[in-house]
Amino acid sequence: MAESTTEYTSTQYTTGELAKRCGVSVRTVQYYDNRGVLVPSEVSSGGRRLYDEQDVRRLSVITFLRGLGFSISQIADLLADDQSSAYIDSLIAAQRMQLSKQIELDQSRLRTLDALRKTLGRVDDCDRTDLHAFSDAAFVTRRKTGLKRIHGTMLVVGGVMDVLEIALLAIWIMTGNWVPFVIGLVPIVLLGVGISVYYFRSVAYLCPNCHTVFRPKFSRMFWSAHTPYSRKLVCPHCRYDGWCLEVPAAHTGTDMETGEPMIIV
Repeated sequence: MAESTTEYTSTQYTTGELAKRCGVSVRTVQYYDNRGVLVPSEVSSGGRRLYDEQDVRRLSVITFLRGLGFSISQIADLLADDQSSAYIDSLIAAQRMQLSKQIELDQSRLRTLDALRKTLGRVDDCDRTDLHAFSDAAFVTRRKTGLKRIHGTMLVVGGVMDVLEIALLAIWIMTGNWVPFVIGLVPIVLLGVGISVYYFRSVAYLCPNCHTVFRPKFSRMFWSAHTPYSRKLVCPHCRYDGWCLEVPAAHTGTDMETGEPMIIV
């Protein structure tokens, strides 16, 4: 084959022609060449780098593997002729595991974004969403795990109370003896009081107006209107009267005994 800067066979391609053939940029071909994963089949006397059909197939494979997230070094290992199928399979398995972890991370971020969107809707009572509101939403979203733990504990204890009550009621109906039912009400009531105290000590509330975290008196908290994640209260700091977001007291720095408010900074 003549080594010329202008003459080459129809089965050979310049860098630009190869890039166009495979749908990539010239810079991409040059990058793969510099990294040693796409070496030209021939270099003319004038320095023109020429590629053949085998190089076309090789670049197609490289592009495909890059699309799957493989690194250049991994691709070099995969394309090495002396690698066993078992080794190649292990590389593919490792890449699959990495992609699975990335998918889990992305899904977790999506769930966080969804929770943040919902929280933003609850933070601001007016028609605007400012930086403070976004800060409050992020504050609550980061502590959602703590709220799940608190609510989960309450559900478990509540379930135990229901089981005890149903069992005692069944004994009363089957035996006609109401004494076990009355005696059994004592631990049920104690569990109810205990879980109420636990809930009161475990949560605090975030004022959307002045961004103070506080804990109200038990009586006010008990009788106020509420949703699963908010309660209608009066802020002790700015006297805002409205919906305040529930947050875990253990994660806010709120004094567990005095309920002194803490300004979020």
